[in-house]
Amino acid sequence: MPFHPLLSTPTSPVPATALEALTGLRFFAATAVFVYHAILFVTGSDHGLWVASSTAVSFFFVLSGFILVHVYHERLWQIGVREFLVTRIARLWPLHLACLLTILASGSHRPLDDGLASVQLLLNAAMMQSWIPVYDWAFSFNNVSWSISTEFGFYLLFPLLLAAGRRRFYLVWLAVAAGTALMFLGTNWLVQRFPAMAPYVSSAQQTVPLFRLLEFTTGMGAGFLMQAGWRLRPARGDIYWHTILEVVAAGLVVVSTVTAPLGNWMVELARQLDWPTATAWLAKGGSTLLFATLLILVFAHSRGLLARLAGSPLLVYLGEISYSLYMVHYLVLLNLARNSAPQVSPVVKLVAAFVISLALSSILYQFVERPGRRLMLSLFRGRGIDAAQRGLSATWNFVVANRLHFTVPAILFAVLVVMADNQRWLLPQLTTAGEETDLGVTTGILFRGEAELLHVDVESAPDGLTLTLLWRPLAGARRTRFVDVCDARGRVIHSAPVNRAIARSAGHVLDRVRIPAHHLHQGTLIGTGFFEPGIGMARFDRGPGSQSAGRLNIVDLLNRKVLSLKGADPRFIDWPPDGDVK
Repeated sequence: MPFHPLLSTPTSPVPATALEALTGLRFFAATAVFVYHAILFVTGSDHGLWVASSTAVSFFFVLSGFILVHVYHERLWQIGVREFLVTRIARLWPLHLACLLTILASGSHRPLDDGLASVQLLLNAAMMQSWIPVYDWAFSFNNVSWSISTEFGFYLLFPLLLAAGRRRFYLVWLAVAAGTALMFLGTNWLVQRFPAMAPYVSSAQQTVPLFRLLEFTTGMGAGFLMQAGWRLRPARGDIYWHTILEVVAAGLVVVSTVTAPLGNWMVELARQLDWPTATAWLAKGGSTLLFATLLILVFAHSRGLLARLAGSPLLVYLGEISYSLYMVHYLVLLNLARNSAPQVSPVVKLVAAFVISLALSSILYQFVERPGRRLMLSLFRGRGIDAAQRGLSATWNFVVANRLHFTVPAILFAVLVVMADNQRWLLPQLTTAGEETDLGVTTGILFRGEAELLHVDVESAPDGLTLTLLWRPLAGARRTRFVDVCDARGRVIHSAPVNRAIARSAGHVLDRVRIPAHHLHQGTLIGTGFFEPGIGMARFDRGPGSQSAGRLNIVDLLNRKVLSLKGADPRFIDWPPDGDVK
């Protein structure tokens, strides 16, 4: 059975039972990615501990290299490189294509660059979009599929790496590590010399296969160690010592992951060396690289309580469907964020999104992943018609035998399709076309590519304050509006509910934000802007605030002033004494 780090554990001459625990770990890693994206959709920002969940993708890259060596160390030369690549594509592409077609049918993808729509779509279909160091390309259509594109790049390089390192793989690893360091040095110089290149460098170090190759080859190195008979397990074979080793390995991964966005010693060292590209890579998963490798080596052979739990039938099945969970969860979150009523609790939304994602994952695993893989392999081997007939027959028999088990997931899937087709369903009607507003002569502040801010108003009361913002959306807008309460050092202490409807409105938008008083006592400023995962902040053309962070200051809480856009230039003025907040 073929393998992808988010997919099922393959069969091989080495007993597969030793790797069942790794299958269960994939579910936890995919869930961590879900948590990261869920918090992004709720808060509209990626700062804080929640960004640590994004490092799970690095774990998948390491695990991929480990398993591919485990399976193809000798087998690759028996089946040939062509068969290897076909097997890999057959495992990734059917589900990737299904998600891509769903996004195209629903119209929920990001706007495409003018004149380049066909090229961008072709790259996505060929799983090559992350090879272009531009966020709008790498994260186009299904946001999370960038890692599948990066993984596909690893697959193309794997035969070369395996051939070069069959005898002394540590030399290959050292060469890749040295090359990665040189790339970081070169891109660091490039950003310092040409600041306009920063977005392209940032995209490259996150998505381009060569920049992430060190993670993959580190996993390969662990696989070669295992092939050489090296085992990381306690000398005493009882369950007690195995469990202690598992707890230590898992604890190191958790600690390094949580401390990465806060600035652990590796991140701080890179920052002190004025090495921003390496700093970003370490914060996004590089600092957990060795600990993730340690975890894989421990769980591959340990027999403690944690390994037994991860290798239980339930978690093994969840690990089997984790690739579908990874590929579909972002679409579920996107549609729930757009289509759910604003009064619904964020916790309820996230729980519903996770349940729906799991249900869809089970359906996609049964009806897309497995039949699609069998069909592609049979087509490649010249047995396409017979395989298609057998696949349809097996699928129908499965539905008949399990019709009761799949009634609820099928209903959920139908609901998701309806929501994707009606993206304004249950959205608050914010557009105020034709409404007259006495603003006098205003000079709007332009958030590039998103909207123009025309007016800011504030109403304060003992229990909090209400902000009213008037926006004029721009064509092609795609980001989400955020409002943050910040302290004197610019750190966010509260994020108000985000507004995703501005980008989809045709006329002027009245945007009202309520901030309770208990979130204001430590705050000094309130800022607003636009953010979207994978794209970043929208820059504004003028006004007070941090343009590098994309946050425009609109309320001065210490001096009770609000930003006024009347007249020639934006300036702070006193707001009416209609209550007391501070």
